Amino acid sequence: MPSNPTLKRDAPKAARPLAPRYASTMNLRAVFVALAAIPISASAVDRVCAPTSMLKVVTALDVPGAPKDHFVRKPKTLYRQGERFGRVEESRNTETGLHLLVVTSEPDMWVADLASKRGNYQKDAGPTYYFRAVIFGDPNIRSRFINSLEFGCESEWLSEVGATKTSLNHADLGAVERFVYTEGHESLSLFLRRGTPTRLELHRNGALYVAVRYLQYSPDLPFQPSLFTQPFGIAFNGEQRR
Repeated sequence: MPSNPTLKRDAPKAARPLAPRYASTMNLRAVFVALAAIPISASAVDRVCAPTSMLKVVTALDVPGAPKDHFVRKPKTLYRQGERFGRVEESRNTETGLHLLVVTSEPDMWVADLASKRGNYQKDAGPTYYFRAVIFGDPNIRSRFINSLEFGCESEWLSEVGATKTSLNHADLGAVERFVYTEGHESLSLFLRRGTPTRLELHRNGALYVAVRYLQYSPDLPFQPSLFTQPFGIAFNGEQRR
């Protein structure tokens, strides 16, 4: 872990196969970007991201070498609130035919394919119940801090670990603030406009590895319980509740 100070919170449970990692996996590069409930081992992170208001984030990726029409570049939408609630809406993948929706209301999780109207239900066995919206889940990333960073806590966590903050005029983004965190050969840059994330870049060995474009970042929305309940019209495998 980085030597910078970190929050000391109850660590999440050890990694368990709650659900597949529904991420965009490229043959060009082993990049895994996750917008779902991903179990993380206790050794990987010792903090919990729990936005007090409902957050909506719409993102897309920039990956060097990826075709412009690749699925990895299509928007994904995340809703989350507190420790327990999360919802991920993916675009339809024209290559696989999948159109994934992941809904979590801990300890319940529904993973649905809107194209086939089928899905899987799983119940978290506990003893702790945390929804995770991990930005990176890439085994190639060596920094445990970078690999455990979550949507909804970007600025807060970077500030807590002592990331350098500066103001600058970006060639494409205009007047922005930038957090920079470096560990070993990996460097993370978060660009903010009036405090709102607009772009996140990960560089490895001096070259851009992947960038996250924030198409929307709305942190103070009223809670909508219907977003975090079992999706209707889907035939689910596994025992479940309504």
